[in-house]
Amino acid sequence: MTVPPSVAQAQTIPAEENDYQEEYNFGVNFNTNSSLIGGFMFKYGWLARKNQYNNIGFDLVQVNHPKELTYVSNLTNNTFTPYKTNYVVAFRPSFGREFILFRKGVEEGVHVNAIVAGGPSFAFIKPYYILYDPVARNVNNARSVPYDPSKHDVNYIFGRGQLLDGLGQLQAIPGINLKGALSFEFGRFNGSLIGVETGLNFDYYANALPLLAGQADNYNAWTSIYLVIYYGHKNP
Repeated sequence: MTVPPSVAQAQTIPAEENDYQEEYNFGVNFNTNSSLIGGFMFKYGWLARKNQYNNIGFDLVQVNHPKELTYVSNLTNNTFTPYKTNYVVAFRPSFGREFILFRKGVEEGVHVNAIVAGGPSFAFIKPYYILYDPVARNVNNARSVPYDPSKHDVNYIFGRGQLLDGLGQLQAIPGINLKGALSFEFGRFNGSLIGVETGLNFDYYANALPLLAGQADNYNAWTSIYLVIYYGHKNP
């Protein structure tokens, strides 16, 4: 039996959303070392060879100690974190490779990539400020000061200071980062796409990150499970 030309042609064309030369992604990061929203990411990828893409990326994420607790001031009902001495934000440039595992069909399906990447890390450290008045116990007299748990009684803390307080005292601790992940691309329209990336990230710094004073240990090595919800664009 002779197969009509139109049917034969349909059988030889793969139903794939396959070929693109470069890709840009912007996303919001959620991870186990941060509060609800951990930070943000940017990634640019370009074709290396069939089914493989190079990428460079930048992550900017908050780092919290796993033993941090939020207290409420008895005087103002404002919140603060006892024994916290610094804010830490990690900046992670990285270079990596993506491997296509499953291709998304033209009309439906999920595009799945495996990702390995690594690069330098920089932990930016800023002192944690509190509103403090040990004398009058009056919030109007409270001063924003760097928190020193050995000097400041929690009973006279009115809350945390402004986020920008102490910005001039910013310091950086260098390190390295490595990650392995899977990305799942769910939609694509006119080159635009929406997806999620989830995986394991490892950082190692030259010094322990000075997050908490007291009995808590501070660490050089940090491991986190993360999830990024991203929006991007692919260029053919």
